[in-house]
Order: sequence, then structure tokens, then C-alpha cells
Amino acid sequence: MKMKHLKLFLVVMTIGYNTLMTFSQCEWNPVCLSYCSDVWDEAGSSTTCFDPTTTSFENPAQLNYCFKQQSEVFVQAISPTDGLPFIRRRNPIFHVCIPENICQLSFSLGEVEKVNGNETITQMESDNSVFTGTNRVTFCNECENNRYFTLSSHREISESNGTYKMNLTYTCCDKEGNITGTNTTSFYYQLIDATSEVDVDLSFTATQTIETLNGDNDIDGIIFTDGSFPGPELGPSSAGVRIATVGNGIEEYTVELYEVDCLDPTVESLVHSQVIPYQGMQSIQYSFLNIPNWSSIVDPDACYKVKVTVKSICGEYTDEAYFGITNTCIFCRILGPQQEEELAIGPLETLVVDHGGGSLEIRAKDVKIREIHVIDMSGRVYLSQSDIGENHISLTDIPEQFPLIIIIDEWGRINKKMLLRP
Repeated sequence: MKMKHLKLFLVVMTIGYNTLMTFSQCEWNPVCLSYCSDVWDEAGSSTTCFDPTTTSFENPAQLNYCFKQQSEVFVQAISPTDGLPFIRRRNPIFHVCIPENICQLSFSLGEVEKVNGNETITQMESDNSVFTGTNRVTFCNECENNRYFTLSSHREISESNGTYKMNLTYTCCDKEGNITGTNTTSFYYQLIDATSEVDVDLSFTATQTIETLNGDNDIDGIIFTDGSFPGPELGPSSAGVRIATVGNGIEEYTVELYEVDCLDPTVESLVHSQVIPYQGMQSIQYSFLNIPNWSSIVDPDACYKVKVTVKSICGEYTDEAYFGITNTCIFCRILGPQQEEELAIGPLETLVVDHGGGSLEIRAKDVKIREIHVIDMSGRVYLSQSDIGENHISLTDIPEQFPLIIIIDEWGRINKKMLLRP
């Protein structure tokens, strides 16, 4: 009897172990879906990868695309053969990337709704035997191994406005073609309009004094501009731009600073360019203090232009504006060594004490602190405080990824502190 029980136990354990191995060796995670807005002119493409187990009806994966209005479906194009214009239909293409180890695959896709807590699915398309080999290369192929299947039900983009659920049933094989396991995966997603109307709007950063000098009655740290020449006169210590964007699918910003001829602003020379990755915020601030050797670049007799280009999956969008630098107040200057000697003012001495847990204490010797800026290495301003009027200040909740502290005193002198954390 003991031997029979032991044999039964071993059989159950073996079955359980084989089942575990079947699933553990055949995982489809992450799931990657690619999108191309137009197979003909490559006008926008993206790939979205996600953990399918984290999606739900309430939390679907977000797939960006570039157009949804009926007026955008038909566009004018130029024939590559005779160079004549013609009207053609745009084709939104959605691919589901197939991992290398998947050798057999079936899927079903439906639009899902939830009523009184119960899901109902309207079937849209399915395939019991998906081709899992290498596909013909297309302009908008975003799957690295060139293995994918296409979702034909999303060709009518104006009708794709719901939440969708996909079920995958698949078999995994090794390089020799031997089956290593089978599994199923399901996930939810939505199609989100990344819009052809992505827009970027620039405004300048400034202290209260600079706003007043420019006649700005709304004292909020921002000077709005219509981009016209010559633009406002900014303070060298507080000069920068606020970049406000609308639209989804944004990938990065490029900030370019030019010096222009004050008599002919079309004559320009590039001073500095910096790429800033998009970090999920629709509005960021870029301080010109991040430009290398900014204090030596500043010239109150020069004219400048800043240009910001926003790159999204649907294309690039730009805004630009002109400005000058004021020298009408000592307290808003970045003082050079010669000016400091004339005014008998030594370098700004500061001390930054890290108390841990994101708590900082900043002290200046014998002067009052006018401004504090906490900036990451990409140029994004996490925190700014102006008109402090004390020789010390305490800051809390400063994350570890924002290590650069810029202190400006009442004379406009600057001290930068790099916060080093273990």
C-alpha cells in the first residue's frame, strides 16, 4: 500500500512539473504592437510594448495613431511615375509582433463593453492558423524580427473608438523546431488619437523684476510672446523658456539658441542645441543657465532667437521667438570677474546639506538668496522658488534624479551645486 501511494504521488508531481515547464518555457511577454499611419509616405510610426497581465478593461494599453477624422483619410499625393498629383486613400496599419520562439498561433479580436460589471464582446476578426514566418518587408514594419500579423479590422480608423480585447493561443518551438510548450495570453487596448494637430507654444521665464521691466502685469514667472522681433528683454539669471505642448505620441524636444543680427534677424548663428527626452509632462521649463558658458555668452547688445522643435510619432512641430538680455539692473546680472572686482563683491559662497529622504538645507554666506532652481541633467526644471530674501532655505521631497541645485543671490551671482548621493 505504501508503494502504491508513493507511485501515485510521483505521477501527480510529474504531471504538475511538466505542466509548469510547458507554460514557463512559452511566455509571450511583452506584447508589442506597431503602427504606421501610411504605408506609402511613412508619415508617422510607433511601437508600443507592454506586459499583457497588467492590462484590464479599466486599464487598457494605449496605442497611439496619427489620424481619425474622415477628412484625413483621403489626401493628395504625387505620382512617383509621372509626378502628377492625385487623391488616394490613407491606410492605417497595425501589426502584432510575433516573438521568435512562436511557431503556431491563433487569435481572436473583439470590441469589449462592460455592463453591470459583466463584459460583452463583439467579435471583429480571428484566424485559427496565423502565418508565423518572416514577412515581406514593408515601409512601416516596426517589428525587429520582421514576423507579425496585421489587424485588418482597424483599417477604418474612424470607426476604431472603443476598447478591444485580444486572445492569443500559441505554441513555442526551439531552433530545431521541437515544441517546448503551449500557452494562452489575453490583453486589452485602446486606440488613442495622437492627432495631426500636435502644437507647441513658447513663453519666456522671468523674475518679477524682469516681468515689470517688460510691462507684464500678470506676475507669474512667465512672459508670453507672439514670436515677433525683437521680443522681450530677459534677465540673464532667469532667462529660459516654458514649452507647452498638446497632443499624444510626443517623443522629444530640441531646444536651439541662435544669436541673430539685430538689423536683419534672418542672419543667424547657432549658439547651442540640446535634445530633451519627453518625460510625460505637457509643460516643461528649460533654463538658459544650462547652456555651457552661458555667463560668457550673455551680451546685452546682442539679439537672440530660441527655437523649439517637438518630435512626435506624427511628425515635427516648431515654435520660435526672439529676445534680448537686459543690463539695466545690477541685481539681475550674471557678474563677470571684472564687475565683481569693481563692486567689491567676492564669489557667492553656498552650502548644501543633504538631510536624507529628499530634505535639503541651502545656506548662503553674508548675502540673501534670491532664487533657487532644482534642475535635472536633461534641463527640466523640477522646482523653482523666487524672491526668497533669506540667507537659508529648506527644501523637501527632492527626488534623487534631480541633483543640480542653482543658487542665485541678491546681486545676481550664481553658484551651482551638484548633489551627490550614494
